[in-house]
Amino acid sequence: MDASPTPTPTDALASTIASINTLVAELGEDPVDPGKISLATGIPVDRVLALLDGKDDGREPLSERELFTERLNFLRKTRLRDDGKERRLEEIAEGTNLYRQKISNILKGEGVLTYEDTTQIAIYFGVDINFFNRGDRDALNEALQPYLSQLQLAAVARAVGISGIVLRGTGEGTSDTGALRDVVIAALSSKAPEKEADTEITRVVRSLTPQGGAALLPVARQLLEHEQRTASGKEGRRPSGKRHPE
Repeated sequence: MDASPTPTPTDALASTIASINTLVAELGEDPVDPGKISLATGIPVDRVLALLDGKDDGREPLSERELFTERLNFLRKTRLRDDGKERRLEEIAEGTNLYRQKISNILKGEGVLTYEDTTQIAIYFGVDINFFNRGDRDALNEALQPYLSQLQLAAVARAVGISGIVLRGTGEGTSDTGALRDVVIAALSSKAPEKEADTEITRVVRSLTPQGGAALLPVARQLLEHEQRTASGKEGRRPSGKRHPE
């Protein structure tokens, strides 16, 4: 039997989408919000929808400069001023300490673009510098990870009897440690011995997708150990009076 082929980078997105679809169906949660994903990645909504459906428009990969120009124009059209209008070139130039003509050239994909230019523009629009150089599939896969993590957390919570875990909007980086801590405490609060609580949490987390197990299990174990130490410390602590020197 031939060895399994090494997964290609594009397989990561397909795996993430499959995991999300499975958990959404099991948990009854809302599907991915393509509008939020679009804003987070710079990928147009129609292309986000196509990629989520496993389709590809077959367009040739963009060069780094072409991708930068496309994402920058996307930012200008979506990060509007308070009055709902696009930012003027003069405003962008002033906010980035670049010349107006250079901004104009960059928006058209012309002229020299340095790393410092990219950094200043990223800071001005409030995005990570990778916003400009990460391809559509990689950008979408990265943006879906917080939502996948939240779905996996909700599955763990349900398995140990917690309901009401609120999933946050897709495309927003969040930390699930606080909610996972609640899951661990709930397991410890049950009548099961500590060893059984550890075993149950391990079983539940490992029953998720490989990505979920790898990401959540170490955190769950650390939190479990911390809560066990805290509980033991409280039980063994005795009030002591203050001693004064004679």
